[in-house]
Amino acid sequence: MTEQPFRYEQELPSRLETLNDVHPVLNRWTQSAGLDSASGHRVAVAVTEAITNAIIHAHATCPEKTVLVRLWTDADRLCAEIGDRGPSPWAVPPPDAPIDWEQTNGRGLSLIRMMAHEFSIEPRRQGGTLVRMTFSGNEPARSKSHSVAAGVAVGTAVGQSEQGEHKMDYRVEKHESVDVVRISGRLDLVSSNNLKDCVRQRLGEKRTLLVLNMKGVDFINSSGLGALVSILKDVRLVNGRLVLSELAPYVQEIFAITQLSNVFEIHTTEKEAVESVEASPVSELVKN
Repeated sequence: MTEQPFRYEQELPSRLETLNDVHPVLNRWTQSAGLDSASGHRVAVAVTEAITNAIIHAHATCPEKTVLVRLWTDADRLCAEIGDRGPSPWAVPPPDAPIDWEQTNGRGLSLIRMMAHEFSIEPRRQGGTLVRMTFSGNEPARSKSHSVAAGVAVGTAVGQSEQGEHKMDYRVEKHESVDVVRISGRLDLVSSNNLKDCVRQRLGEKRTLLVLNMKGVDFINSSGLGALVSILKDVRLVNGRLVLSELAPYVQEIFAITQLSNVFEIHTTEKEAVESVEASPVSELVKN
């Protein structure tokens, strides 16, 4: 860890925009500790999971309450505390409880456990819950678009989150029988509904063969994973096919540790993904 002491402490409003506002702070925090992008991504996933839980669960009936976000560096560690003022304690399953990764929600706590080196949940003195996490500052990192053939119609639709810069945007390119949705930015609670709406529009137009190119996705957490699972289920309901392509290494890691790499068909390149869908419009899972 570099000798760059960092400390941040704020009471933030319980609104989705808070997730956007906190990302630049998380970047400065992890960069001050000398973390590479992959390690920084893991830390950011854990912290935003705790903030998301405070906003949408702990403060569901009291949105006027604020979320405590405290971040600092200590020797070779990064330390975080996320506090809420919710009326009920967190429902915490035991660490060895089975996880259904194919559900559309409920992954947050499991991801925190996987990403943090130390993790605890405790009641706050004046009500609410405090989540404590520590991360090692010395941890090493863990582990192109092709042209469209002549005569194939190309359509473009651009959508963007309204929450400010560097959120999620997407572009849809129509091939003869396959729609390619190229996603960039952060796929989280704020942006996931935009992507689901985009895909549902495709399905409503009877465009049921889809490739999601995730080359430009630089952040994904449990909300983004839940959106993808929801989309996959929607596509299966209409006997369509959905495949992913070009996942960044740190996004691949999230898929691997959540076992979703066994649920989704993932290709190295967009070209391979499109050719696979064109060759077999119905997935083996649907056939079986």
